[in-house]
Amino acid sequence: MEPVLLGVDVGTSGVKGTLITAEGKILRTASCSHVTGSPKPGWAEHNPDEIWWNGFTQVTRQLLAESGVAPQSIAGVGCSAIGPCLLPVDKRGVPLRPAILYGIDSRASNEIALLDERLGPGVALDVTANPVTTQSLLPKAMWVRDNEPNVFARAYRFLDATGYLVFKLTGEFSADLFTASAGGLMDIRTNRKSDLVFDAAGIAPDMFPDPVWPATVVGRVTREAADTTGLAEGTPVVAGTCDAAVECLGAGMTDDGEVCLIYGTTAVVLACSDSPRTHRSLFGGPYCLEGRYIIGGATQAAGALTTWHLDTFGADLKRRAAEMGISPYELTYREAADTQPGSKGLVVLPYFGGARTPVNDGRMLGVMLGLTLQHTAHDIYRALLESVGYEIRHHLDAMRESGVEPRTILAVGGGARNPLWTQVVSDITGLEQVCVSNPVGAPLGDAYLAALGAGILDGLDPLKRQWVSTSRTVRPNEENRAVYDALYDVYRQAYPATRELCHKLAEL
Repeated sequence: MEPVLLGVDVGTSGVKGTLITAEGKILRTASCSHVTGSPKPGWAEHNPDEIWWNGFTQVTRQLLAESGVAPQSIAGVGCSAIGPCLLPVDKRGVPLRPAILYGIDSRASNEIALLDERLGPGVALDVTANPVTTQSLLPKAMWVRDNEPNVFARAYRFLDATGYLVFKLTGEFSADLFTASAGGLMDIRTNRKSDLVFDAAGIAPDMFPDPVWPATVVGRVTREAADTTGLAEGTPVVAGTCDAAVECLGAGMTDDGEVCLIYGTTAVVLACSDSPRTHRSLFGGPYCLEGRYIIGGATQAAGALTTWHLDTFGADLKRRAAEMGISPYELTYREAADTQPGSKGLVVLPYFGGARTPVNDGRMLGVMLGLTLQHTAHDIYRALLESVGYEIRHHLDAMRESGVEPRTILAVGGGARNPLWTQVVSDITGLEQVCVSNPVGAPLGDAYLAALGAGILDGLDPLKRQWVSTSRTVRPNEENRAVYDALYDVYRQAYPATRELCHKLAEL
């Protein structure tokens, strides 16, 4: 039988999966959706069994049923998920509370400040290549210890989302280097857990599994998991990693200076480097490929801004799009295509839910500067797209300061299908974007890691030659450079100029 690889990704709002051959032929895809819980402002949680595991098994069973692929022909399984997340489990791997999600959960602000104070200025960045932020795992563990002592006392291990999926499949506690590093646990010089940061947090290092490279086989599908998922008992399972890493791998990001831009509900922008890089405002660490590293960050909102715009201004657009039989998002960018670059002088700070990298200010709010009576809903829409472009350029500037020179952008995600948005980003950043026609997304990278771990593939040549294809290349329009350079300068000045006022408003 021809070997087939299974890749499944658990995201913030849904699960996706694929079955793919060793030659990169996609046999079947499947997906399901779920909802993120927010029991208090600033909190974001998932029930790991109802959402992560049930979503995984639903997608896996659907793939097997609809593809006709025999479970025995699946040569390896790769998982990815949102992260870094924190899930305390007991010795049997039973969750003790809902999982605390990644940087969008800001409950541990006091613990972040305390850990930063104990370590001293810049120490976390120097040691782990990551500043202490809402993305960090140890402040979340400190929050559980200080606010839910009964849970902490019963906790045997802290797992991330991918680690929990792997545990359910194999019965093995595991973690991967990319996620652990992005969570601020690892010494960038040794790729081992940092005693320094664990001591400062007052958390025992062995509460987290020792991380391995994502393509490492960490176990095999158990009989119980086989009964639940439909997979064959004994199928190899790799450690997997965070969704952002395999999304970049699925886009073909493998070489120094390549940048992957993921246009999603949030935007993720990561650069590949052949050596460790650090920057005070970004996160970094090992990539999902041995010997390669990443540096980059993520926005708090990207596609969420276009959704907000459509929900706020788009009642008529939704009606007309339904009559035309197209997406209201497509109709929006079609009608906004003729708006002026620079949106008639309107500059937006896209911090509608706080600011992640490179600003790292959870109390910041969205700002619109320069509104006039001449501005239309389409101008506001374009300004929102431009605000994400400015935020991406801010990330690229920080990457250059770290020693990485971005050469080209590999664009993936739903927003990469928006020709207006991709043109805006290329015009603002001055870089070409290669739009990757990957209908699968992160699961393709999951499956490739599984192929490497199971020994089905060796090296990266098949990835770029057979697995990854592109749809179009977007080149910067130099005529717009002067407009965007001037407005980017305003954008960079706007945050320090409005920060204190926004903090006061956040308190009110």
